[in-house]
Amino acid sequence: LEALTHPFYIINAKDYTIHTANSAAVSAGYCSSSTCYSITHQREDPCKGTDHLCPMEEIKKTGRPVVAEHVHYDKDRGIKHVEVHAYPIFDRDGTVDQIIEYCLDITDRKRMEAALSESEKQYRDLFENASDMMYTHDMEGNYISVNKAATRLVGYDSAEFLRLNFRDIVDPEHLSVT
Repeated sequence: LEALTHPFYIINAKDYTIHTANSAAVSAGYCSSSTCYSITHQREDPCKGTDHLCPMEEIKKTGRPVVAEHVHYDKDRGIKHVEVHAYPIFDRDGTVDQIIEYCLDITDRKRMEAALSESEKQYRDLFENASDMMYTHDMEGNYISVNKAATRLVGYDSAEFLRLNFRDIVDPEHLSVT
């Protein structure tokens, strides 16, 4: 467990207390005898709802491993986006007794996804609202996207335009290669 560089711990299924934690978990503020939700979420009750799936509850329901994205707080109340991986440990009767859980910090990935989404939104806005005709097509000349100016200029709505090939619009004399 100590060789792992990310927080790894074992949680009691009955009371949500952290039974065992590696040093990466301890340095992140996850310590034994505390509940997982009080340490990682600074809450007084377990996670719930579809937006904040509780890995323990899901494992108790299904008996299967779970991967979920959560927002955790570090010991300094800093926000971290994490990917929680949780696996059941069963008792002799087949009941979930504990879970093994580890968290991967995906904060940078979430930040990059948000930046990419914003960049795509800005590109789409520029593309759609440009006053010049703009379009993309594949290597065979089939249109993939067109802007509003293109539909106004050519006279097709975007659905019709996207069924066309470059050769359907361009005068054949402009297509010859010399």
